[in-house]
Amino acid sequence: MNYLNTSVAILALNNSIDLTMFFERFKAGELNRAIGAVKNPAGKGINVAAALKLYGLSPTVYGFSGQEGEEIERFLDEKGIAYEFVKTASPARVNVKLTDAAGVNTEANQKGGPITPGEKKALDEKLEEVLSGKCGKIPEYIVMSGSLPQGVEDDYYARLTIKAQTLGIKTAIDADKTVLEKAVRQRPWLIKPNRAELESLARKKFSTDQELIDFAVEVYERDNVNIVCTLGKEGAVYIGESGRFHVSAPKVALRGFTGAGDCFLAGFLADYIENGGDAGEAMRKAAALSAAKLECEGTNLPAYEDFEKYLDKVTLRVIHN
Repeated sequence: MNYLNTSVAILALNNSIDLTMFFERFKAGELNRAIGAVKNPAGKGINVAAALKLYGLSPTVYGFSGQEGEEIERFLDEKGIAYEFVKTASPARVNVKLTDAAGVNTEANQKGGPITPGEKKALDEKLEEVLSGKCGKIPEYIVMSGSLPQGVEDDYYARLTIKAQTLGIKTAIDADKTVLEKAVRQRPWLIKPNRAELESLARKKFSTDQELIDFAVEVYERDNVNIVCTLGKEGAVYIGESGRFHVSAPKVALRGFTGAGDCFLAGFLADYIENGGDAGEAMRKAAALSAAKLECEGTNLPAYEDFEKYLDKVTLRVIHN
């Protein structure tokens, strides 16, 4: 694999412990008895790093580790993923995921933090060392993924994007609402919204898929930002420098929905790097990996070979508009 030496930094500011509970039927306001449960270290940045590791890349994770965060660090150690965390006084947040037999998913996520000014300054100083090369090779890619904990300004990704661009580092951002909007203004290399997040950026609901595509094209042509937009059961679209593509989503037995979008981003990025910028093939591989993730309980990830069975079930088509 010609991409093993590619340096990728992952920004994971709002890590969590995810508790996923499974029900035959779940109804709000009533006593619901789970038929199973699984607990995983998680957070979008952690999920992306673990999925990249499946492909043989060696990302380094930077961020915060709160009280009781040892479980997250132990998970990364077991995966052989390097990390440098700033310890915080706040505990690791807990996210609860509820899934019933009909495939209905409910989430209750803590905000995370608060992060103190001193803790944030310590991370800023560490990232400055990373970007200056004092910690070794300057990363070629920085993935900024997930929500921000309390105490971290919503322009944090945007400001880091500006810094990275001056060094020729490609930035990939998976965020929502104001955090995404401010980051896009700084023209990152790639964003990975889902439909709702892209609608938030557009400040309107898309009544048709064509409206969604038209808006994505508008953003790309205006800001030169590549867009990978995941659409759940409807697949995903790519609008960017390598073309315009849609991939289908294979049907799977849903066992754990959390992390599917993170697997999509990681699968796209890893294959894009390996194949020298073939976005179409990267989208196909990403869709297959995301489908395999949905069959895994909680935030568990599939084995690398598990996604291969879905490759032939992913349809790639060029978007003409």
